[in-house]
Amino acid sequence: MQAINEKNGKKCQTLDIYFVPWRKEEKLKIHEKMKENENKRLNQSAKKRIIGLF
Repeated sequence: MQAINEKNGKKCQTLDIYFVPWRKEEKLKIHEKMKENENKRLNQSAKKRIIGLF
């Protein structure tokens, strides 16, 4: 995202600087969620296999 400064017509990255840390945090949260879901899925399939053995 880029904000355009109307006075001198130059693009300024004020919004970028503001959003980047937030984006990193979001990515980390999403990554953790994905890991959690993967672990749940693996645990469920492991349980099914164990139940299948008995």
